[in-house]
Amino acid sequence: MKISNVYNNYMIKSFYLSARNNKSFHAGENYLPIKNTEKQYEAISFGNGNYNILPNNKLSREKLIHQFIFNTKNINDKKIDDILSSQEMDDYIEKKPKAGIELTFSREDFTKQLCDTLNLLDSDRANVIQKKLGIKITDSPFGYNGIITDKNLDCEEDDEKKVYLLINRFLHQNRVISHNQDIADALNVLIGAFPEFINIIGKKQHRTHKYSVDMHTLKVLRYTLLDEDYKKLNEKEKMCIKLTVLFHDFGKDEGQVDEGHPQKSAEIAADILSELNFNNENKSYIDKMIKNHHWFKRANTTESIETLKEIADKFRDGNDLIIAKIIAEADVKSVNEIFAQKVGVDKLPLLVEKLEELQN
Repeated sequence: MKISNVYNNYMIKSFYLSARNNKSFHAGENYLPIKNTEKQYEAISFGNGNYNILPNNKLSREKLIHQFIFNTKNINDKKIDDILSSQEMDDYIEKKPKAGIELTFSREDFTKQLCDTLNLLDSDRANVIQKKLGIKITDSPFGYNGIITDKNLDCEEDDEKKVYLLINRFLHQNRVISHNQDIADALNVLIGAFPEFINIIGKKQHRTHKYSVDMHTLKVLRYTLLDEDYKKLNEKEKMCIKLTVLFHDFGKDEGQVDEGHPQKSAEIAADILSELNFNNENKSYIDKMIKNHHWFKRANTTESIETLKEIADKFRDGNDLIIAKIIAEADVKSVNEIFAQKVGVDKLPLLVEKLEELQN
């Protein structure tokens, strides 16, 4: 018997139907339809079940995705973007920038228990299971690279069933701990909508970075939501930029300078969005933005007019260049203050103007 994939702890209906019924969302069928299914699964519960964002019994993942992407008001009568962009969220990030979001079942504890489980097996069998999970455990720093999948595990095998139950606890029964209830609720919406995000919570970065990968991502998201140009975008563009920011570092190797992570992150995002049945137009757009989210570094260090023309051509359509600028500025600022000054983030508007000239 093959066990279910990482989405089977949720009840998935038609996202289009919920999107269509949201008055602030137009042309839902052009955005994010999710496959219909008659299967229903027992939903995860957060904490004692008293969170205002969740019903006490059943929870469908598509509602949380809708809430995260389209900023619906449902957390103590607040919109999720207002919480994610708040000063309280920034204070939360800065309090423990490298530790990551506090979970009931941490990355470190999960990795340790996974290693303990695999160490009980012979090396060949342990390697087979690790390969099935789609990850590689690292020693220095201690952690793992990749996004966990359980779809290849076989629950008829006792050792694989133990690993499956461990993954289920980590990805689907986990929750955020915070004294600030709004922040806990907002982040629980995030990990409920995209449990893949849990894979980067507490993931260490190389020494240039002030933040763990998850805290860096929240910082980038906060800067993005506060950007005045972001506020002028339409709903589809906001959806694509939020998901680009969310996924842009999913492929980073733990604790290493990883120049290849934009490509790896784009591949991971494509797999996730395909599972959720995003249409090809939106998948391609998010793929392009993730793959090219380091464009500023390339443009800022080249003297080649041909290179600048190539970059300008990548962002020629619609508001592409504005969106690329929003992401680049937020990303650079979210490394550390000294780094942002060193690379000249203040020169970004002039560089954008130069690229606009090359597009004409």
